[in-house]
Amino acid sequence: MTDKTMTLHDQVAGLRAFQKSGGLRENAQRRSVLKKLRQALESSHKEILSALDTDLHKCEAEAISCELALLSQMLRTTLATLRSRTRPRRVGAGIFNFGSSARIYPEAYGVALIGGTWNYPILLALEPAIAALSAGNSVLLRLSDTAPASAKVLTAIIEKTGEPNALAATAAPWDIVLAEKFDCIFFTGGERMGKLVMSKAAATLTPVTLELGGKSPCIVTAEADLKAAARRIVWGKFLNAGQTCVAPDYVYVQAQVKDKLTLEIRRAVREFYGDVPQESPDYGRIVSDFHFKRLTLMLAGGRLICGGENDPAERYIAPTVIDMVDWNSPVMQQEIFGPILPVLTFETIEEVIALLAAKPKPLALYLFSSKRAVWRKIAAETSSGGMAINTVVMHLAAEKLPFGGVGASGMGAYHGMAGFAAFTHYKSILIKHLPFDWPFMLPPFSVWKLRILRFLGR
Repeated sequence: MTDKTMTLHDQVAGLRAFQKSGGLRENAQRRSVLKKLRQALESSHKEILSALDTDLHKCEAEAISCELALLSQMLRTTLATLRSRTRPRRVGAGIFNFGSSARIYPEAYGVALIGGTWNYPILLALEPAIAALSAGNSVLLRLSDTAPASAKVLTAIIEKTGEPNALAATAAPWDIVLAEKFDCIFFTGGERMGKLVMSKAAATLTPVTLELGGKSPCIVTAEADLKAAARRIVWGKFLNAGQTCVAPDYVYVQAQVKDKLTLEIRRAVREFYGDVPQESPDYGRIVSDFHFKRLTLMLAGGRLICGGENDPAERYIAPTVIDMVDWNSPVMQQEIFGPILPVLTFETIEEVIALLAAKPKPLALYLFSSKRAVWRKIAAETSSGGMAINTVVMHLAAEKLPFGGVGASGMGAYHGMAGFAAFTHYKSILIKHLPFDWPFMLPPFSVWKLRILRFLGR
């Protein structure tokens, strides 16, 4: 056994021993850890911004709005609502339990494993960690080695928190991490790794939350506000150089307005990133050589509407829009997860609904339309992890909306109260207060008892 394995094993043992000794059972302890984490984050802003720039060429505005501000909002809300979330709740006990009371007690699962990812390395590691800590769990964060500068900063933040038995981090390989026993697992990443995590968890019947991805469609109907749609699509697609799990993966636009929409998209790209996006301080880079090569292969086929330029030395791929593609094209074979936007056309909304029904369920579905009847139809007749109308990506910032996938795009949800629930076992407790029992519940079952039971069973 290697020292690295021993170190990880010792970490998990320390987290488990802490839980057995009481852990974060009391709200005061949870508040203390969360406040220490907030202080560690606030004192590390410069280091976080530098790390995100190093790993992803992420500009300060994106780093603040898409990572730090969301974490700040979550910490503030979590601390403000902690008491109400953790309070036992009384519920009715039902007619058969006359003379009894029933309560639901939220309790921590125990030791939670959280798998962070590289595209939003600070947010997607700490957001579920905050939820897990608020629920009273000890947390082991598995940090992504694809964003090494961010992983280093996260490790320093966790050390500053000074609660190694409540919150710890590791960069050990997944096979070593998953060899340990956890009480719940929260994983953010791709479908292949999600399947591995779930298969390992199945061996120990460990509950799993999977936040995966998929090809999130963006439907634009003829009566939509095309200028607003184009600006919002361009923002959401090319945010973080397209490396966003809920970015619009492709556009489905009604055929008669396709040319107008693509014209507005080109204008929006130029407005946001200039004539040479490579020179824009606000445009990111691809995280690794592997992903750069994967994405450049997708540029084969189709017709360029704009972009297409790339620079291996910088791992730069321009904001790229292509048309003349179909579902057999390389770019449509898998989730893109990069700054390439295919544009397809449709004639009727029924055609789109039928096609989406035949595809894996996406993490997000976007619709641009001014007709409420179309909103209702798409919402009722399609399935996706989440849906946004006349905007993209921004449903993530609505704290009270659960965020998660369905089918191939994941299982379970978090954000707000859903995040607390993801790391909580709701224990049911029934308390009998009276010495009385219903006679018809007890044998021998006479005719009159059966009559009552038959009546109640109708």
